[in-house]
Amino acid sequence: MTLAVAQLNQWSLPINPINYAVSYEYCKNSIPLLTANIKHLLLSGKPLDGFFMEQLYKDYLLNQSQFRTEIISDLSTLLAEVQDNCQQSSLDAQDFIEQIDNCIPALMSNNKNEFKQAISSLHQATLTFKKQQQALVEQIE
Repeated sequence: MTLAVAQLNQWSLPINPINYAVSYEYCKNSIPLLTANIKHLLLSGKPLDGFFMEQLYKDYLLNQSQFRTEIISDLSTLLAEVQDNCQQSSLDAQDFIEQIDNCIPALMSNNKNEFKQAISSLHQATLTFKKQQQALVEQIE
């Protein structure tokens, strides 16, 4: 941060948000094209001015900021979807447990028809639950 301010003083530019942002990136040398443009202008013997700094800001930093905003927005949407699916998965697990609980008396019964019906019901509930969990795993991946 100190280097960015010192660089602005060396260029005889006021310290404002745009100039500071450009100077900071120049000192970090994190955007090679921005650095190259500044060096090219300086080598030509022309001084840097507010218009040039503003253009660099628009060309290299403002677009980058918009890109970051878009990424954050996309991640926020994705996290909301994952949260919704996790909540649905929790409800599905509760339903599965209820079906197991409902089938326990029939499984303990001596009536073969009730027993077979309970096994069939549990088998179907298991398949449905596995399918729902697989969909959640795929979405998370």
